[in-house]
Amino acid sequence: MAVVSICTTIRGSEKSTDSEVLMWLRYTFGLTYLKPDEVGDYFALELFAEKPIHVQVDKYTDYLLEVYIDDAPFPSYMYATTTPSISNTTNICESFHSKLNESFYSAYPPVYIFIEKLKEF
Repeated sequence: MAVVSICTTIRGSEKSTDSEVLMWLRYTFGLTYLKPDEVGDYFALELFAEKPIHVQVDKYTDYLLEVYIDDAPFPSYMYATTTPSISNTTNICESFHSKLNESFYSAYPPVYIFIEKLKEF
């Protein structure tokens, strides 16, 4: 089951944007901003302890534990960091586009400047 499907189902079932479920879900998205060695403890001691009672939240929690927390194929050192220099995207194309945009001072740079910046990548 795709995590996007779970999150969409949770969001669709909650009418208020300030609901307990949605607030808890937002906290889980912050795991990427912790130090890698703090992710498991924070999840177990803070998030799991405050987990709302909801079927889709249970599925999402199981998914996080299986894929990102407990002996996971994607351990926390691969995604969690506190450094601001990391690009917080999982899509390499979005990352490239973001870095390329940072290279220019205007929305429509001259072609020769654009080509020079492309050569730097």
